[in-house]
Amino acid sequence: MSISAPSPVIPPTPVPPDLLFLRPLSDPVVCSLPPLPSAEGEQPLLVSPSGAEVRALSPVPSLAEVPSSSPSPAQTPAPAVVPSSLKPSSWVNKAKSVFQHLVKVASPSVSVDGIPSIQAPDSITLVSSTTWKDYLVAFFHGRPPSPAKVFSDLNPIWGKNGNISVKLHSKRSYLIFIPCPIMRQWALDIGFWHSGNCSFTALLWHPSINLSDMKLLHAPVWVLFKKVPVELWSLLGFSTMASAVGFPVHSEYPDVKPFTNGVVKLRVVIELEKPRPSVVRVTDKLGNSVYLPVEFQKIPPKCSACGDYGHLRLRCLQPLKKPLPVSKDFPAFTGVMTLDPEAASASSPTPPSPVAANSPPSIGSFG
Repeated sequence: MSISAPSPVIPPTPVPPDLLFLRPLSDPVVCSLPPLPSAEGEQPLLVSPSGAEVRALSPVPSLAEVPSSSPSPAQTPAPAVVPSSLKPSSWVNKAKSVFQHLVKVASPSVSVDGIPSIQAPDSITLVSSTTWKDYLVAFFHGRPPSPAKVFSDLNPIWGKNGNISVKLHSKRSYLIFIPCPIMRQWALDIGFWHSGNCSFTALLWHPSINLSDMKLLHAPVWVLFKKVPVELWSLLGFSTMASAVGFPVHSEYPDVKPFTNGVVKLRVVIELEKPRPSVVRVTDKLGNSVYLPVEFQKIPPKCSACGDYGHLRLRCLQPLKKPLPVSKDFPAFTGVMTLDPEAASASSPTPPSPVAANSPPSIGSFG
């Protein structure tokens, strides 16, 4: 009975030369796995020009299969050598190239208060950079809302030619960038805005800007003047009327509209603590006078807690008062009120006694 010889092991299909780019030299699988020793009957590994190791396309006979009659050393395949330029660099070398090397500039000196001080080189000057150039500083007169709330309120107005950006600068001020120069100048000309029940003043950023806390005492508001005569329907007449209630700023329109119903709206800076009149009187040099009804529109909100203008109670910087603790001497109300019978009888009024039938009628009664 003959014993069948074991079937030969079929090597895997080699990688075609046109697909060698799929496994470059930097492939971690190729770089990390060491080459397996070539056993008897296996195909030796070759190295492509790109550095990837592939098997030979044709089987190469081992030394045991070469006839002893022709031991030619030229027929023995020479081991492939990978050039040093194609070898992958180690992780240490890659990590070292990421960091930036620092140098010691000078030695610090300790001052009297114990703080180390060091002199900066001449190329460094501690001045404000121009990073925030063309930014608006929004100083809130109270606790400001979130940047998302400010963006949702102001972007439909200021961002018609490009979305604005809102950045937190301090606890009471934001940095706002308006990409359109015309819209930016318009926002600066108005100067006083509202967002989230809190008023803020818009200023153009500069290196020496003062962002200290300030109390809102004056504010520009719209004032509506009614029953204006034709003699006062001019820029000089508008300035005269506005001077009676505050400091004139500008009119509603860039030019004087034709006289129609005698109503004009002017921008005036007023003092918030002073009482606001409902009528003003304008007198000329001849003694003639005219009375003009006045209506103040969109006055800044006033806080009910601190009494300052510019914010509501929700945006006040003062902490909220804690509620009074509930006394433990009295039980909590459960919805049903009970009363002692004796106390009820003592507190209830005594019903009047019935009048006898034969008793005489009282004075003032009708029989």
